[in-house]
Amino acid sequence: MPGGNIATFEVSPFKLSSEMLDLLGGKIDSAPFKEFMKYVTQGFLAVREHTESIITIVALMMDTSLNCFNTESLNSLRTRLCGGKSEKDAVKHITYVASQALSFLSSSTTYVYDVFQNMYVRCNCIVVATIAP
Repeated sequence: MPGGNIATFEVSPFKLSSEMLDLLGGKIDSAPFKEFMKYVTQGFLAVREHTESIITIVALMMDTSLNCFNTESLNSLRTRLCGGKSEKDAVKHITYVASQALSFLSSSTTYVYDVFQNMYVRCNCIVVATIAP
């Protein structure tokens, strides 16, 4: 995560809240959710086609002072993009990732992380407003 490891308790692979699920029909077997997953899968497969270019761009960031860009982050990125795996395995992976995003633990930690981030941003805004002329 850019900015370092401010809070590492976020376990959700991406944000898919209960409210978002409600908008997608409320159940994973609803037609809107199935269509959502179709587009998530298509998007993931499209991004995978550019894995090496993405890795190269991220590798260029390793020379910055951002501590989140390192060899471990490159390896993790390649793993998340299913580098070296078949398309069939990549589809299984993104389906699993989506199911993880819907899990109770993910939704709970996402909520806590959102609250933390909101408080952090407010604090920074207050400090900037106080310092600014």
